[in-house]
Amino acid sequence: MHPEKSLSLVIKQISSNDWEKKVMGMGILQVLARNHSLILKPKLHLVCSFIIAELKTGCPAVVSSAINTLHELYVHLKTAMDPETEVTGQALLLKTKENISATTQEEINAALEALVQNCGYICVADVLLNTGVGHRSVAIRYTTAKLLHQLANRMGVDRVMTAGRGFNERFLVAVSKLSMDVAQEVKDHGQKILRELSIHKTFQMLCKRALPERNRNPLARILGNPAANDCKRRDEPRLNTRAKVVPNVYGHKTTTNKVDELPTGNQKMIPPTTKNKTAKPLTKPRKIITNGCTQQTATNQNVELQPLTDPEKSLSLSFTQLSSDDWEKKVNGMNVIRALARHHSLVLKPKLKQVCQILSAEVKNLRSVVSCLATSTLRELYINLQTAMDVEAETTGRALLLKLGEQRLDFEKQSVQTALDAMVENCSCKCAIKILLDTGLNHRSVPVRGTTAKLFHQVVEKMGVDKLMTASRHQAESLLLAISKLAVDPAQEVRHYGRAILQDMSLHEDFEKMWLTVVPDKDRHLLQNVLNKQP
Repeated sequence: MHPEKSLSLVIKQISSNDWEKKVMGMGILQVLARNHSLILKPKLHLVCSFIIAELKTGCPAVVSSAINTLHELYVHLKTAMDPETEVTGQALLLKTKENISATTQEEINAALEALVQNCGYICVADVLLNTGVGHRSVAIRYTTAKLLHQLANRMGVDRVMTAGRGFNERFLVAVSKLSMDVAQEVKDHGQKILRELSIHKTFQMLCKRALPERNRNPLARILGNPAANDCKRRDEPRLNTRAKVVPNVYGHKTTTNKVDELPTGNQKMIPPTTKNKTAKPLTKPRKIITNGCTQQTATNQNVELQPLTDPEKSLSLSFTQLSSDDWEKKVNGMNVIRALARHHSLVLKPKLKQVCQILSAEVKNLRSVVSCLATSTLRELYINLQTAMDVEAETTGRALLLKLGEQRLDFEKQSVQTALDAMVENCSCKCAIKILLDTGLNHRSVPVRGTTAKLFHQVVEKMGVDKLMTASRHQAESLLLAISKLAVDPAQEVRHYGRAILQDMSLHEDFEKMWLTVVPDKDRHLLQNVLNKQP
């Protein structure tokens, strides 16, 4: 079908009350964005208005299609999306505060990252500063802080600080607010941006011009400025220096002539010793959330991975720690493996098989901290070792896919899906396809088949339809047969991705011949109506 006629058909389908027509319409929009962007631009405002409305529907398939369509528009139209950035970006940000699935959250994050990377930085900053910085939802503020960090990395410190008085002042005020946020995950990103900006020569002058004094003093303490200790802390409560007898939290009376000290985040409250018994605290240790995993110790999954002084010795030590029954030692061992993957991959490669066998076993660990960190460690290996992980991808990828079939918490499933995305993006396509065909295609669990279908979609996008259809005939036929099976799956979230891939593949000149040869008649009959509606 001609692209102009396809666009008219899209508008009719999206405005329909039939959710399947809406999904098909947005699939055509994605094809137009990818291959016929000039035809799409005159109707871009109308198209974006329809997509924003569909984000608010209750049908998961329609919402997912709307998010993925915005992602395609950001990637392929780039700055042509600037006039629509404010309304579309705001709709995506506000969607994160809702009770949505991990898969939908991941799709929203990918779309927002595409917005940050491809649209004009002033438009992106307007969306984040106007919508996310002051929002009541922690999830929205966290996403905003993360995206502002990505925007700062894209622009560079020098460009942020010299982008004009209006922009740099607003940016600094927003970052300072995030760096003092009550939520730790928001505060971490804000403080990272602040430290990066502080190296610029105009930082001090801009702080004096843009920030009130009551905000400058806390920021100086965050940056480790000794002069901040001499500043008058007007925003802190006055401390009583008189001697007094008060009951403390342990039930003992204590007399003090010193200033009442408030414990900082790095200090521990030490109970007073008694003659006959040891006092026990009445409160439980504070829980720390790391990458969605909860643990009751100071072990942090997001620990800074610095280069190791003796990588070979550290590798040997990590095997001892990973074989221990103490989960904290396992966590320390996996952090060593992550550091080796990032900074000393040549040292790690000879022992890669042994490392991957241990990590695949720890993915099944019943303690969520260990399980999440094992999946994060595999993700680190995929990203840094890339095709060197092809040999071990079958074992590790299978363990991750099967993990999705268990009744686990959402944050654990999100961690697994992120690791699988890294596998598809960094390992060879041939290797990824084999894992998906062997493990996920015929699995009884809907989440496993749904993730398999989504990963197939990513593989096809990575390879491109032309390369896929002109590659090994056996591989192309196997993949087409698998996609056809996913497209008629009983589960809607599986069908959605299967049909989206078929829509892309059907545009190739060799598709019809292979379609008639490979796909069984019963499946062709069910899918023919879908293919007849393609542009």
